[in-house]
Amino acid sequence: MSFAPKRDKSVVLLLFLGWAIFVSIFVLLMFQNQQPAFVFIISTLLIIYVALAIFRVVRLRYELHDEFLYARSGHYNTVIDYNDIRTVDTYEQMYPLGFSLAMAKRGLVIHYDKGIYRSVKIAPADETEFLATLHQKNANIKIDANR
Repeated sequence: MSFAPKRDKSVVLLLFLGWAIFVSIFVLLMFQNQQPAFVFIISTLLIIYVALAIFRVVRLRYELHDEFLYARSGHYNTVIDYNDIRTVDTYEQMYPLGFSLAMAKRGLVIHYDKGIYRSVKIAPADETEFLATLHQKNANIKIDANR
């Protein structure tokens, strides 16, 4: 089952503002040093960076499969077995820090046993339905009562 992501305009705007500052620095560096090889390298890096940034915002999704949760944001993704999920909490901050596959100020933090990060931040548009479906997959998951 696929769940649409929540995208807060303020978070996406902040993200693009950060990207714009980064791009501006690259452009200034290009104009200061006008050697063709340098300009080509900086231009190529800039194009790759902007493409990956846009890809991260556009390709954002959450899926609950039979045995696992799949979350993707651009080229970042995670697969979490339902039996590894311990708790689900909420977060509320302007730009989610840590391993985040979310573009929203408020969302869910999934804590799990295996993996490098052991937690991931996501923001499905319909949190209630997402949590109900997740709880059907594994009734042992503890869901934060404050949500």
